[in-house]
Amino acid sequence: MQIKKRLIALLLSISMLVSLCGCGIYDVLFPDCAELAAESVFNSDVISRENIVPFDDIKYVRPDIAALEAKSEEIELLLESFLNAKEVVLGLNEYFVMYSNFYTMMTLASIRHCIDTDDGFYLEENSFCNEAVADVDYSTDCLLLACSNSFLSDYLDEFYFNGLLSEQYSVTDGSGYTPSDELAGLERREAELENDYSVLYSKYSSDFDKGSYKKHNKEMGKIYVELIKVRNEIAKLRNEASYCLLAYNNNGRDYSADELSSYTEAIKKDIIPLYKEAASRGLLDSSLLAKQTADKAFALMTGTVRGLDTRIDEALDYMLEYKLYNVESSDRKYDQSYVVYLDDYNSPFLYCNPTGYNDTVLSIAHEFGHYVDGYLNFGTNPSLDTSEMFSQGMEYLLLCNLNDSDSADTLTRYKMLDVLMLYAFQAAFNEFEQRAYALDDDELSLDKLNSIFSEIAKEFGLDEQYGDEVYTYWIAIPHLFTSPFYVISYCVSDSAAFELYNMEHEKKDSGLAMYMKLLDESTHYDFLELVDACGMRSPISADTVKEIADTLSSKLGL
Repeated sequence: MQIKKRLIALLLSISMLVSLCGCGIYDVLFPDCAELAAESVFNSDVISRENIVPFDDIKYVRPDIAALEAKSEEIELLLESFLNAKEVVLGLNEYFVMYSNFYTMMTLASIRHCIDTDDGFYLEENSFCNEAVADVDYSTDCLLLACSNSFLSDYLDEFYFNGLLSEQYSVTDGSGYTPSDELAGLERREAELENDYSVLYSKYSSDFDKGSYKKHNKEMGKIYVELIKVRNEIAKLRNEASYCLLAYNNNGRDYSADELSSYTEAIKKDIIPLYKEAASRGLLDSSLLAKQTADKAFALMTGTVRGLDTRIDEALDYMLEYKLYNVESSDRKYDQSYVVYLDDYNSPFLYCNPTGYNDTVLSIAHEFGHYVDGYLNFGTNPSLDTSEMFSQGMEYLLLCNLNDSDSADTLTRYKMLDVLMLYAFQAAFNEFEQRAYALDDDELSLDKLNSIFSEIAKEFGLDEQYGDEVYTYWIAIPHLFTSPFYVISYCVSDSAAFELYNMEHEKKDSGLAMYMKLLDESTHYDFLELVDACGMRSPISADTVKEIADTLSSKLGL
């Protein structure tokens, strides 16, 4: 839930205020200090990075889940009396330090597992942490609901939670939910299933690289069938009308799936025909790509983005100094790329598994866009779409600023073809998710899911590339399993980022200036509000899709 994403930053801000303004911890409860503490979750002006060490020196310690649960129960007892306000705040501070440490250690275990999937220690620790998430979040939900129900509710909400308590845990309007052992059990099972899939994905990724999906369809598909059933039950217990609504809320979206209907129809009308034409002409193979080492790709990315803006330079220098990245080539690495945030160190970490070709430059730039956002905004950006806009926007800025004209021309054409594929594939995956989660339990089966995806794949033209096995291709998409209802954000955010690309071409540095303005304002607005407040057009309008299609058609000669 969104409150949990922002609580850690708030707690760190309060801790810093204690040291900076000389207040005693009890004084932080009162308006003269509390207003600054509340604002700092958005402004990030007092969060410190003084405790950072090089990534390789960060020590992993398995989190003590029992101690965290005991602290939650202790605070719940204190909440029974208003006289315990000071003790409650001290206890909450201690609890959220433990909560932050849990997620830091979980993230650390995940990174090190991804770097070397053959390392048995981090394989076990990654599984332990992933499966403990349900227990940790259950404990946190119980604690926050107890805060909401207590004599201190209004007091804590105003001076400690900055209004997030009533926003997310109100017990008066009937929109909330009650934590329960049943819900915790379902979320624990969800985490187990996600972990089971990740293990299999790592095991079979070499087959997927060769275009072989069918032989793993049954084993991996049955996991998805159970995941849908479990998640639909979770939505019911969380008092949501559907799991889709719950996922949209968790992803920080300020629009609904229904509001995207004209947008996705425009993709089908204006972009999918271009994709099909490109596929039929054989333009979507890897012929544009040249072999390139990870070191050269990384050097090209860093050399291009350096000097664009002093704040981008600051983020880059920090990443390099503390080795908060891994872009090395290894057949033991997990086949994904991402940026994650290490809460205890207020630092993002960039991970990329290079392809061995020059498209790796774009992959690293994409993740560096996430990195800059995480660094400058201290990981407090709650909107998935906003975050993806910065990653895709960084790719476009890189293309517009490459010094090597041959590389720029080749990568630009490749990127335009990639954009066609992005809209075709992610819009298809989105439709697949929508239809899969809408199935009744008696309809839900692996055969039904394969049938639905086969139908969608043909409609979107995916069969042009994946042939006879296309109906089983969906099992190789980790986001469907571990990040439900995420995929449409790639389209929506690109529709905003593409405007930055057009702006930069029309007037040099105008797209960059808008990119930095969006970064500055991003924690103050939801996604659609942000682009509107900064003077950009709506990314989910049919007109926006048409303009993107026209640009792609012109660039690619389609």
